[in-house]
Amino acid sequence: MNHRNLRIATYSSLKASLREGWNRLAGPNVFRRFEWAKCWLDTFGSGCEPHIAAIHTESGELVGLAAFCLRPMSASTRALEVIGGGKACGDDLSILAAEGWTEAVGQLIADWLIDDRAAGRWDEMWLSGVTDGDQSVAVLFDHLKKSSLGMLRVIDQSRWVCRLPSSLDGYFLGLGKSSRRLARHVLKRLDGDPQTYTLEIAYDEATRKERLAETERLHELRWESLEGGGCFSHRHFAPFIDSVTGQWLSEGLLRLAVLKIDGEPAAAAIGVLCKGVLSIYLTGRDPRFDTLHAGWMLNFSLVRMAIEAGAHTLDMLRGDEDYKHRLGGRPIPQASYFMPGHGLRNQIRGLSYSSCEKLRQWRRQLRSPI
Repeated sequence: MNHRNLRIATYSSLKASLREGWNRLAGPNVFRRFEWAKCWLDTFGSGCEPHIAAIHTESGELVGLAAFCLRPMSASTRALEVIGGGKACGDDLSILAAEGWTEAVGQLIADWLIDDRAAGRWDEMWLSGVTDGDQSVAVLFDHLKKSSLGMLRVIDQSRWVCRLPSSLDGYFLGLGKSSRRLARHVLKRLDGDPQTYTLEIAYDEATRKERLAETERLHELRWESLEGGGCFSHRHFAPFIDSVTGQWLSEGLLRLAVLKIDGEPAAAAIGVLCKGVLSIYLTGRDPRFDTLHAGWMLNFSLVRMAIEAGAHTLDMLRGDEDYKHRLGGRPIPQASYFMPGHGLRNQIRGLSYSSCEKLRQWRRQLRSPI
């Protein structure tokens, strides 16, 4: 459609007036929603300036949105960064566009970014958590390329997505024989011995705080042997996850579960159910209970919970752990993009970034816990 029939408005703060239209464009992806962006800016966005473009039709309908922020990298360099990515691990981030408006929105956003760079508003660009081949991002980069603004692309770990049938038996039929046998075994054990196995769900603010603390401990147990630790090793992650799970709880989207065996937390997961999609954001387990298949018991319980709630998709997000394949997931490659700033120093930094990302990916494949 003709982009001349559209108008673009830019914002240097998060405007509540955009919330309804923003979430409509985001669809079932919680990582594209207004609330995720707000929690991210309040924590990971410390020191950043929001740099947001909203595109409306002549009638006032919001048909496109690009949520960036400007982050100082040095005294002379400012990076344009997508809101919601980085250490928060938001997945499938994108330029938001209503159906039928992708090309026009991408062209307008590209023109805006080109003009801003020429005016010295930003020097380099970072995009992470983008689905490789995302149409909106592809359109954006195609228009940037025409202005000689090229991007370095690094393939990241895949998102693992499973389409859910309407019944648990239907789900079982889609699994391999050994996974199907394991699923039936652990769910039968869970249902048949409620004195030993309990699944505790966060249903109010007090239980959210309690389950979240247990999840943090189990997640760090899962990663403590690996260099760099888990998510909570980053100073902004704990306040971020506290904020965003509180928001999800208030909206009725939170699915925070802890499996306990003889009263001890054995496995945990933070899930969020939005418009038929259950996203498993973060998991953890105590290795002492691996022989009892605590992780599998929790995973299959979450699948059952999702199907009973009418969900049609299970999104296990980024990470190429083998268990996601056994749960019926299929890989969707993700990518990170970097546009280096002007000058030799920034060009070298861009090449260094690309090399480091590839090295990190290789190490994750070797060392990711199952």
